[in-house]
Amino acid sequence: MVAAGGSGGNKKLAEALAASASQVESLTPQLINAGRIRMTYSDSKAADEHFENLRQQYAETMQRARALCDEATNSGDFIRTSEEQMQKHSFLCEEAIAKALPQKMVDNTASIARLANRVILVAKQESDNSEDPTFIQRVNHATDVLQNSTYIIT
Repeated sequence: MVAAGGSGGNKKLAEALAASASQVESLTPQLINAGRIRMTYSDSKAADEHFENLRQQYAETMQRARALCDEATNSGDFIRTSEEQMQKHSFLCEEAIAKALPQKMVDNTASIARLANRVILVAKQESDNSEDPTFIQRVNHATDVLQNSTYIIT
């Protein structure tokens, strides 16, 4: 089980991750189908309400899964890996510009922005959980710098 390997041996966390993943897997086709029905019957209040209920349930389930993943993941390792991936996407973006491939440039820029936003969320979570004022100040400053740089690319 992948979740057990990444959760530091915490069986409850691994089980919660597996259950959450299963719920997302189950909700995904339901949400897609509800969206299709909503598009087909755009005047139907019942179709609209059903879609919105499933969308909200899906969003809550994804948020819960993200929180469980954050709990199972070492924040420092995640941030280092994200930095490496952002550097890779930067290289690919520059390559796409040189080869005049606008869609690849946009795709890689979007990947950088998503990774940066996720790093900001994880760093702020670490800051919120800390009692060390120096650490909090340094992390908050770093997230502010990163946040300001993402405005340029988003």
